[in-house]
Amino acid sequence: MNNGTVIFTVAGDAGGANALLPVIARLRAAGAALFPAGYATVPDLWRAKDETVLELPAETSIAQAGEMLRAHGAGLLLTGTSVNGVDLERRFVLAARAAGIPTLALLDFWSNYAPRFSSAPGRLDCLPDAIAVMDELAMKEMTAEGFPAHILHVTGQPLFDNLAELRAGLTPNRRKALRASVGVREGERLVAFACQPLNDVYREHGARAVLGYDEWDALPAVIDTLEALRAELPLRLLLLPHPREPKGKYDAAAARSWIAFAPSFTSSREVALVADLMVGMNSMLLMESVLLGTPALSVQPNLRARDALPMSRNGVIPRVERLKELPGVLRGLFGTPAGQALAAQHVSAAGRVAELALRLLNQGAVSGA
Repeated sequence: MNNGTVIFTVAGDAGGANALLPVIARLRAAGAALFPAGYATVPDLWRAKDETVLELPAETSIAQAGEMLRAHGAGLLLTGTSVNGVDLERRFVLAARAAGIPTLALLDFWSNYAPRFSSAPGRLDCLPDAIAVMDELAMKEMTAEGFPAHILHVTGQPLFDNLAELRAGLTPNRRKALRASVGVREGERLVAFACQPLNDVYREHGARAVLGYDEWDALPAVIDTLEALRAELPLRLLLLPHPREPKGKYDAAAARSWIAFAPSFTSSREVALVADLMVGMNSMLLMESVLLGTPALSVQPNLRARDALPMSRNGVIPRVERLKELPGVLRGLFGTPAGQALAAQHVSAAGRVAELALRLLNQGAVSGA
C-alpha cells in the first residue's frame, strides 16, 4: 500500500507537456501537492509558464526513477506520453508500478498508441493504471490495438479547453493588431505552416518508409505552389517550427522575402487565430485552427499509412496526397469559412483529467493489486 500524497508529474514532449499544464492548474486549485519533472524541451517550456520543474537527465534509469518517486513522497504518477527515443515516462511508469504507486497517463494525440506504452514493438508492457484519452475514436482505435478497455477513460483534450474563449475574444481590432504584429500588410493573405520533425519521430526507419513522405516533401511543395499563386494573390507565409526542431533547420526554406518565421512573442494559436489558412502535415495545430475558425489543409504526399489526423480522416480538413492537386486545393481554400463546433468532451477536459487523478490518488494503491 502506498501512503504518498504528492502527484509526481513527468513529460518529455511539448504536446503532452502543454496538455498537462491546465490539468496541473486544476489540481493545484483543488489543493493537491504536485512535483513537476521534465526532460528534453519540457523544462524550458514549463518554466516559461512559471512552473518550477526538476530537469530529468535522459539517462535516468528505472531504479533512479523509483528513488525520485519515494524521495518526493509520490502518491500518484501523472505523465504525458512520448515517442522521442528517450521516453522517460515509460521508465517512471515501471518504477511506480514496482513501488505500488498508482499511475495515470494523459494521451494528447491520435497516433502511435502502442509505441508510447511499449519497451519494444507490440509489447504494451509499460501500461499505467489509467489512460486519459481524447475521445471515443481514440478509445476504439486503442482497444483494437490490444489496450484493455477498463484502463481507458474518455476525458477530452485539455489543450482545447480555452479555444472557444480565444475565438470569442477576437475583435476586428484585435485581429488587425495581431496580423500587423506578424508582419502582414493590408490586402495580404496570411498562410501559416505547422512544421513537424517527422524524421525525428520516425528515426528508426525514416518518415518516408513509414508514412510515404517527410517534412522535406511537404514544405517545399507548399512553398513552390504558393510562389506560383503569388502572381494572383499577395501572400505571406509564416513558418511555425516545432519546439523539438533545431534552430536553423528551415533557414534555407525561409530565404525568400515573403516567407518568415513567426515572431517568438506570438503563440502558434495566435497565428492560427488570424491566419487565412493553416497548412501542415498531421499536426494538432491544424485541428486547433479549424476549431478557432481558420481553414486548414493537410499535405501528406504519397501517404501510405493511416492518417494520424482525425479531422483529416473524417474529411473535415481536406488532405492532399497527390502534389499535382495542391494548387487547385490551395486556391479554393482562400476565403473558405471554417468552423467546427467544439465537441462537448473537449470543454472542461482538464477538470475531468484532474478528477480522475485525484480519484487514483485517493485510492492509494495500484488498481487490481
